[in-house]
Amino acid sequence: ASLTSLSVFAIFPVASTIISSIDDFINLDGTFDTIGDWVVHASIIAIGLLVLSVLMLSVVIGMVINFLKYGNFRLERRGDRIRVEKGLLNRSAKEIPYEKIQAVRIKETFIRRWFNIVGVELVAAGTMDELKNESSTILPFVKRERAMNVLNEHFDQFVWSDTLYRLPKRSLWVKLLRISWVGLIVSGVVLYFFRDYAWWLILLWAIIIGGRLLSYMTTRYARNGRFIELRTGAFNVTSFLTDKPRIEQIQVTQTPLQRRFNVCNVLFSTRGVLSHELIEDIPKQEADAMLNWFSRYTVEEDMKTPG
Repeated sequence: ASLTSLSVFAIFPVASTIISSIDDFINLDGTFDTIGDWVVHASIIAIGLLVLSVLMLSVVIGMVINFLKYGNFRLERRGDRIRVEKGLLNRSAKEIPYEKIQAVRIKETFIRRWFNIVGVELVAAGTMDELKNESSTILPFVKRERAMNVLNEHFDQFVWSDTLYRLPKRSLWVKLLRISWVGLIVSGVVLYFFRDYAWWLILLWAIIIGGRLLSYMTTRYARNGRFIELRTGAFNVTSFLTDKPRIEQIQVTQTPLQRRFNVCNVLFSTRGVLSHELIEDIPKQEADAMLNWFSRYTVEEDMKTPG
């Protein structure tokens, strides 16, 4: 958790607070000048050891923060509710009725994917007297295999697909040809005002193109009976699963560029919550099949879903 979350950078606000508190009593300007001179004249090895020490200290601080936040974590089923407890000093608990669960969302950040670690959320809906509309984390840091075992054991009303379908190659061309306004604006500003730093634009466009390649490689989708499963994202990937009775609407959109390659975007909105999942550049015939799948909704068959 410490290595794969932003808590590893907690050393900076902590150090800033400590330095500010000390500076109220002792003038540290001379100390900063001494440190600056040492850095200028220090060897590469000494600076490397200093950086390594700071990183190790930041990891330790991050571990303490996560330990206090998620210490004594507990996930259990109580009848028709799922209960989550966490926190070492400040203890918090939350219960979610199974009947209010609209979807399951699995999140993987770029770094956590290296360690096969995911976070699991439940998209839940409620009334003013029960549960506010929200996404509730039930597993903050867990191995993917363990997460799937927990989901299959305690949330059997959702069935995950064994096979997900990739986007066609024409979708990659759409992603690569789509205009990046951020890239164009930044490139224009750099070339006009900071021409000496124009070589940094190579890194910028490498990130933009790399992100689009990753988006094409990671995007998947599947319809499994009454269930729809999506896997989207580039550097950070999200897996989303819901079923037909819990979908409020499906919206299909198509830009002029997408029309030339016969692909489109599909937006799914679940019932009772402000939860939207978008999958981009899927084949038009598949989008039409999803619309037809949703329009053939029957109460007699689909509302028999458990939960």
